Amino acid sequence: MAHRAVIFAIAQLPVRRRIQYKIALLTYKSLLTNQPPYLRNLLHVYQPSRCLRSASQNLLCIPSYTTNFSRRSFSFSAPTIWNELPAAIRESNTLDTFKRRLKTHLTSLTTRNV
Repeated sequence: MAHRAVIFAIAQLPVRRRIQYKIALLTYKSLLTNQPPYLRNLLHVYQPSRCLRSASQNLLCIPSYTTNFSRRSFSFSAPTIWNELPAAIRESNTLDTFKRRLKTHLTSLTTRNV
C-alpha cells in the first residue's frame, strides 16, 4: 500500500518536477551502484585542484555546452539537477531515504512556486 502512496504523490507533481525526480533518481542510482555503466560514464565527480569546502559536498562537474539542444542531454541535466539538491538529499544513505527526501523537496518547491 505504501508503494501506491508514493506513486500517487509523484503523480501529483507537475511534469517538470516529475522529470527532475526521474533524472535525480537515475543519477543517485548511477553514483551509488555504478549501474548502468553507460550513464555512470557520463557523470564526473567534482574534485577541485585545491582544498575547498565544496570538495566534501558530493557535487558533480557540469560540462559546458553551447546549444540549447545539448543542454537537454543527461550529461548536462543530471549534474545540474544533482548540484541544486540540498546536501541532506545528496548524502542519503539508502534509496528509500533518497526517494522520500527528494519527493518532499520537489513537493515543497512546487507549492512554493504556486
